[in-house]
Amino acid sequence: MPRCLNCGNTNRFVSSQIVSSRMHHQPHGMAGQFSDEGGLVHLENNNAPVETHNEAWQTPEKYFDTCHNCGSQNLLW
Repeated sequence: MPRCLNCGNTNRFVSSQIVSSRMHHQPHGMAGQFSDEGGLVHLENNNAPVETHNEAWQTPEKYFDTCHNCGSQNLLW
């Protein structure tokens, strides 16, 4: 399970690798919500290709590198 070492968030993280398209008002292209057990339970895709979206489900630690709450990239997986 990811955990932000700055604010303690364990729920929602975004990918700095995927930029949002202009038609979406989110600053991130892909966001993931994690369960209390640490599994990815929801993936919000605003601009990632289908292959990247699918790979993020399989290896979320490769993509979700930024805390949604505070913006820190100081995460513990």
